[in-house]
Formats: sequence, C-alpha cells, structure tokens
Amino acid sequence: MMVTALLTLTLMTQIPPHVGRTVNRARWMMVGAMTLLFVQFLLQYIFGFRARSATLGVAVNLLFFIPCSCMMTVAILYLQRHGTVPKSAWVMGGLCWGGTAILLAVTGGQITTYPHFQLQLNESPALQTAEYIAALGFGATQLWFCNLNFKEYKKLKRTLDNYNDDDTEELLQWMHNTVMMLSTAAMLIPLIIFLPNTMLVLFSILFFCTIYYCIIRFYRYSVSSTPELVEQAQDEEEEEVYDAKGTEEESQDETQQTGRAGINTVIFEHVSEAVNQWIEQKGYLRKKATLQHVADDMNVPRNQLSTWLKATDKIFNQWINSLRIEEAKRLMTEHPDWSNDSIADACGFGSRSYFQTVFKENTGMTPAQFIAE
Repeated sequence: MMVTALLTLTLMTQIPPHVGRTVNRARWMMVGAMTLLFVQFLLQYIFGFRARSATLGVAVNLLFFIPCSCMMTVAILYLQRHGTVPKSAWVMGGLCWGGTAILLAVTGGQITTYPHFQLQLNESPALQTAEYIAALGFGATQLWFCNLNFKEYKKLKRTLDNYNDDDTEELLQWMHNTVMMLSTAAMLIPLIIFLPNTMLVLFSILFFCTIYYCIIRFYRYSVSSTPELVEQAQDEEEEEVYDAKGTEEESQDETQQTGRAGINTVIFEHVSEAVNQWIEQKGYLRKKATLQHVADDMNVPRNQLSTWLKATDKIFNQWINSLRIEEAKRLMTEHPDWSNDSIADACGFGSRSYFQTVFKENTGMTPAQFIAE
C-alpha cells in the first residue's frame, strides 16, 4: 500500500504543470488506476478476504485489477492517438468489468434488507466457476488491447520516423512494453488465482514491477522533450493530410504531374535541386534535425519536402541517417583512430549507441569491423 501510495503521489505532484493536455489527461487516468489499486489493497488488509477465503479474495482482486489494468492501457492509447481514445476501447473495458461484476453478483451475491440493506459475496462453487470465466475474459480483453496498442505504436513510430532523426524505438518502446507486460499478467491470472500463497506472491511481484515500470517510464517521458516532439509530428501529419487533399483537388485540371505522390513536375524539380544543394553543403550533419528544420534550411515549404520524400519512397529518419552513415564511413577511413563517440558527434547522431545501431543496419557490420576491413 505504501509503494502504491507513493507512486500515485509521484504522478500527482512530480509531473511538471506545463505538460501538454494529452500528457496531463493520461496522467490523471493513471492516477485513477493507481487509486483503485490502493483501495483494493486497503480492503484486503482491513477485511482479510484472502485469509477468510481464497474465492472471496479472488473476487475482490478481479473487481479492482480489471479496471486498473484497462485504465493504464487506455492512458497509453490516449498518448499514442494524440489525445483521443477509440470508443471500442471504452466499450471493451466496460464490458469486461461490467460482465465480471454481474457474474460475481449473480453467482455469489446475497442481498439482505434487514436491519440494513447490504450486498455481500458468499463463497460457492458457482462463484469459483464465474471467477475462472471472468479471468479468461480479462485475459482476452487485454490481448485485444495489446493488439490495438501494437497497431497504434507502429503508426506513431512511422509518424516520428517521417519527422524526426532520432531513435524513435528508444522514445516509444516503453508504451508497448507496458501493455505487453499487463497482457502477460492478465493471461496468467486464470492459472494462478487459486494457487498457494507462494505463486500469488510471485504474481504480485510481476504485477507490481509492471505498474512500477509504467509509472517511472511515464514520468521520464513527461519530463523529456518527447511529448512536444510527438505532438509536433502528429500535428504536421494531420496538416499534410489536409494539404494533400486540397492539392489533389486543385491539381485535377493540371497536365504536368510526375504521377508520383501527385507532385507537380516543376515543384518536384525545384525541391530536388534544393535537396542536392543541401546535401552538398552537408546540412544533414545538423543534430536533432526535424523535417521542419531541414525544410527551413532548404528554403522550401515543409509539405513540399514531405511530398518529395514520399514521391521518392524515402522515410525522413532513414534517409538522413543513411547520408550520415556515408559521412561516417568517410571519416573512419581517413581517421581510423577516432572513437565512436567522436564519429557519432561529427556526423550528427544523438548518441554513440544509436550511431552503432544505425551503422550496423546500413552496412551489416559494426564500426570496428568496418575499420578492420
């Protein structure tokens, strides 16, 4: 309970007040989930459901773990989808929790009206069966959330790859990891809910590690520049979609088109010339480059550069890093005594590890192997 309370307070007090609306709302979703988790532990501590009966303890766990896990997952989806959550996510989470509550109430609930109105759960074989069904439904729901998260993660990663030159895997991987861990925990519940205390302790550690990982990584994410970068990339993508629709309507009567991404021949050649000049000037060595920065350096509109990249089947992140790798190969040939840190810094990479990763992806060998050959 103390750890849960401290994590909740961290979310409530340590996230900077100036974070964007998307991060702030996701933060309060997580606060709600952590509050439910704290209440569950408090009720178990006060009333000793598990000590009285494993079946009663499991029922309380399911009633609180399901909304807690679903709210955590929805908070991450909210971050990935630029401040929106599909209605299907709310429906699936609501059906899972509502179905569980109804099953438990029908099979084990008992209502008394005298001397006071009271609803309580009584242990029975039917209640135990209902708990297995609810646990299986919980696992299936989390798998559905995991699949949805994976699709949104790939969309967001592609958006950042087309806008930013940095390692998007490092920036976003924690979101996917959290949902995967929550799904794994949910799928384990039907196997361990009625097992002896040792297995429950191990499961609790796994669940706690998942929650701890999610909260700490979310905190690191919120205090970094990544949320602002993600918002810029998503805003730019939405503008490009809008501009592309307008350009397509305007160019229907034009005869001069390349046929590639619908870009006008004159514009295509103009952007190509600007790109060649930018490459000759080695503008790709600039650190922390975004699509907007590069377009400004080339003195061309950002949407035209974006359309040119699509017309030439280039992804911004991969394209700019491939140019840097060629420069790195030249520097390593001329200065084989330079360290990887020096090469990475000279070529515009944000870190040595990212340089090494990109170098191997592009050449099939490490920098040390390249120098040796």
